[in-house]
Amino acid sequence: MPALSVLQRRTLEALASAMLPSGGALEPGADDVGLAGQLEAYIGRCDPMAAGTMRLMRASMLEHLRQDLVRSLRAAGLPEWKVVGLHVFRNALIPIVSLAGLRLGWLIGYTLIVETVFNWPGVGYLLVDSVVRRDYPVAQFFSLLLVVAVVLANWLADVLYGLVDPRIRYA
Repeated sequence: MPALSVLQRRTLEALASAMLPSGGALEPGADDVGLAGQLEAYIGRCDPMAAGTMRLMRASMLEHLRQDLVRSLRAAGLPEWKVVGLHVFRNALIPIVSLAGLRLGWLIGYTLIVETVFNWPGVGYLLVDSVVRRDYPVAQFFSLLLVVAVVLANWLADVLYGLVDPRIRYA
């Protein structure tokens, strides 16, 4: 049996299940996309990232709960919610903030793939379509736009470091 492309597999799955549309979007002013469209967007873009983020947060919380500072705070009589909520949680957020800055780049890459496979109109689809049609000015503009978005997300992650952990200062 020959190997099927991603688009062919997606079309077969959509036709076989009859749960999700095989592609495209509704015209402006038409009925809402409904649950199927929302589910498709969530699964396609966010779900692969959520499990890794939760595992990292759990590992970071467990690592910080084992530190000497936490034992000292508990010995001083601080309530558990203050120990976890005010001290451990803020320290455990540092790797999550780092990952969030990186994940925006991944999300943009997923957007290019999802919009192309599902034939969903958007910036990612327009970028891929302009590359295929050799419309270089449009491709350059949207590539630059996506790069600026990634750079701003990483800058925002750096700024959030200072808010999450006051020990981090920038000169």
